Amino acid sequence: MFSIPYGRRRRWLRANLIALLVFGSVFYVFFIRDNDNGFDLSSVKSLTGTSGHGWVQNDDKIAGSSDIDQSSDLDQHLPPIDYKIEENPPPAPHLGGNKGKKLPFDPNIGTANAVGASSHMGNKDKERVKAGSIKEDIGSGSSVGAGAGADADAGADADSAGADRAGQIDSETFDVTGGDRVGIDTDDLKSGSRPGSKHGNNGAGIDGSSDKGPIDSETSYGSGISKNKGSNKPGSSDLDTDTGISAGKDEDDDSLLEVSTSGGGYSRLNKGPNGAQVLLEAPKILPRKEKYPVPAHQKISLKSAPEPKKSLPKIQSEKLLTGAASSDATTTERRLTVKKAFQISWNQYKKYAWGHDEIKPVTNTASNPFLGWAATLVDALDTLQIMGLKDEYQEALEMVAEIDFTRTFRKDIPLFETVIRYLGGLVASYDLSQGKDKILLMKAVELADNLIGAFDTPNRMPITYFNWMDSQYSTRYRAGSDTIFAEIGSLSLEFTRLAQLTGNDSYYDAVARITDEIYKYAPTSKIPWLFPESVDISGCENEIYKPGSDVGKLLEDKSSKLDDESITPTTASGTRIYKRAAIDGVEQPLLKDDSDVYQQDQKPHLIALQNSGSRNKPTKMVCTPTVGMKDGSRTRPVRFTMGGLTDSSYEYFMKEYQLINGVEPKYVELYTEMVSAAKKNLIFKPYVDNNEDILFLGAKSMFRGKLDDENEMTHLACFAGGMFALGGKLLNRPEDVELGRQITQGCVWAYNSTRNGVMPESFTVRRCPEEGPCPKFDFDELRQNRPHDSKAIQAPSTAVIPDDRGGERWPVMSYYDQPRSFLRMDAKYIMRPEALESVFYLYRITGDRTWQDKGWEMFQNILKLTQITDEEGTIVGYSGVRDVSNDDPHFHDFNLMDNCESFWMAETLKYAYLLFEDPSVVSLDDYVFNTEAHPFKLTK
Repeated sequence: MFSIPYGRRRRWLRANLIALLVFGSVFYVFFIRDNDNGFDLSSVKSLTGTSGHGWVQNDDKIAGSSDIDQSSDLDQHLPPIDYKIEENPPPAPHLGGNKGKKLPFDPNIGTANAVGASSHMGNKDKERVKAGSIKEDIGSGSSVGAGAGADADAGADADSAGADRAGQIDSETFDVTGGDRVGIDTDDLKSGSRPGSKHGNNGAGIDGSSDKGPIDSETSYGSGISKNKGSNKPGSSDLDTDTGISAGKDEDDDSLLEVSTSGGGYSRLNKGPNGAQVLLEAPKILPRKEKYPVPAHQKISLKSAPEPKKSLPKIQSEKLLTGAASSDATTTERRLTVKKAFQISWNQYKKYAWGHDEIKPVTNTASNPFLGWAATLVDALDTLQIMGLKDEYQEALEMVAEIDFTRTFRKDIPLFETVIRYLGGLVASYDLSQGKDKILLMKAVELADNLIGAFDTPNRMPITYFNWMDSQYSTRYRAGSDTIFAEIGSLSLEFTRLAQLTGNDSYYDAVARITDEIYKYAPTSKIPWLFPESVDISGCENEIYKPGSDVGKLLEDKSSKLDDESITPTTASGTRIYKRAAIDGVEQPLLKDDSDVYQQDQKPHLIALQNSGSRNKPTKMVCTPTVGMKDGSRTRPVRFTMGGLTDSSYEYFMKEYQLINGVEPKYVELYTEMVSAAKKNLIFKPYVDNNEDILFLGAKSMFRGKLDDENEMTHLACFAGGMFALGGKLLNRPEDVELGRQITQGCVWAYNSTRNGVMPESFTVRRCPEEGPCPKFDFDELRQNRPHDSKAIQAPSTAVIPDDRGGERWPVMSYYDQPRSFLRMDAKYIMRPEALESVFYLYRITGDRTWQDKGWEMFQNILKLTQITDEEGTIVGYSGVRDVSNDDPHFHDFNLMDNCESFWMAETLKYAYLLFEDPSVVSLDDYVFNTEAHPFKLTK
């Protein structure tokens, strides 16, 4: 080794570092920026690798900015849309109240510099494009990735854009009539530019779709502006804004392999961005051109239902004479108390989080855990109508008109949450307006036509975390191999009601096919007619690809070969693309023939299997196509419950039956068989104090063929009381009404069991023996002796200690005072509605007014526990709490969790209000509620 003096060594290091930086910059400019990833991938399609991963949960994946102009003046240039519901499109959309804010100019950010012929233009448009000309200025600074020097991802390859289908093009404005989409001259675009992610691969550029009017179910349109990421070549092919892969092949190319995911994802972004988000580029056309279309003659329609409409029994009790149960002073005062609580929460949301998904009520900050489409506002629309808050409703309606449901800041759309909250809220509010507020139906169609793409899979089972962008949609995804059951079984009410309103069979067909698969799977389940928490709906029997295995030989022998280009690396995401296997040198189609879209090719083929939440490369698998639904995960116990992950699927059996007037008998069998199985396997009598008239819903888990009881009761499972009572009335099964009553009474008991009179999120108890009487509860016996159930759970050995107020408490797991009957608990309360929901149902169905008294006591306790007060003691909001067992007044503020999910105003306060409202208001004989408490009008 040689020695360099310290001073000279520093200068030497500095010079080398500078040289390295200069070399790196030159290398980037000449070899990376214009070639993106260094590979010639023009012959393959994109694979985004984000389906079901929820990767956007990482903060660095969401480029937030408070200086984004979402108030573009595109509405001044878009021609009027001939839409059958409303003549004029709504105002330009914006997200999170960014209207009027401008994107700051940054001289270090490159501008879009390529103008080429878009593949989406009409021929007349292309003649207007000057190949290779430079677009120096498009609006206020072209959109680019926010990373250093990233190229603009803009509609810069097209001076103007036309329609997908040939239409009559105006020579001056390029407006298209008779085509599918509206052409837009990019010279007219003055705003709407957006920065992308720090990697420069999400920039949306001049996105003419920032102002989209309503989307008709028959005539769809989009901006018609193509993407061209940093290319100087005229007419270059579109690039995937997520991976940078050139989408050079036609979308109908069946040679591309499907991609399968586990089906998992993030319904809520735990670190959801609080400010404005960059909206990703909207689809060019909605509904999308499908890769696996259902022929018109094969669509399942309500018009061709297996049975005629039935005259279903009345649901509400005859004891509830109009006005008799709601006009007395006590009931009126209770109703007004609920309304006041709603107004407090609504005003707080309006002041601090207007246009955002949720309010953080303690810190008064906004949050977007879902899609940034004002979830709280849309979810609470029908509550505003029911409570008669006309001014607030009208203001919210104007906000809804500005929401663009065709795009969001997230790369994946959580299908279940979006359907029950957003789509359900829009449809229900339209029903409550008696069809007067047309914008609600228009927006529902706009959203549904976006979501319907999630069903475009080989077996028409939905992708529950839907990659909605055009660059992602070009990949042929299969549904998930480990999909939460509730997320596929709880879509039927919303799409069915929309089909009834619009006459579009595609909506009903999508969910009816799920029901068919559930119905076929039910008797084969490990507990027949009960469903595990996750199911495999991929349509594949997968095994890891091993060259030389039996199936590997089939793909490798002389009659079967893989294309040399079947494995192609992409960008830093680590994902891969695989082509389908070729049999006798011929790439196999996905389907046997066009006459029956569901007759799948049974020959094995390769797929890329992505694991949920993983950044690793997808596994190379061999898919043997199968028919139907299967059990999900094989690496953990199969669990059966009526709590979270399955709950609302059971709930929808009878509700869908009611909505379609009994024309589909499958729902009756699904419900009645489920009740029998639940009685045998899930419902039990708890070994608790004062258990005379209560039942709980537990769970069963199976691992390696052995079934074990889990005596956990959850707040979510409290919905079942109302479900059984409703099913009992619809099918004239009084024993089900009684079953619902006892389960609901069990939830009331759970509320009364804690110090604050509010039920925890979940708790575990011991069950009474199946044979013989249940012993009287004894706390000492609970702690000393073995329990009655097979899992032998012992009570905690924690000592009972003084509570400093003359009493005692049992501080198990650091909770203040666990009820003596519990073995363990999750003590939080996030303002859930399910217990009040079932109390409401039992009141309306039985006419027993004691349910009003029980519900009132529960509601008072909820308000006291969750209230937020200012320095003067005024209540300013309500928040979830960490520990329902802590009634120490000095701990109250610390106990608040600073969350207020949208269901607080959509469900909890709505059910509480209706419990004291005239029974004719949203009568159960006229409406059916979805799982988010959105009432859909029943057709007679």
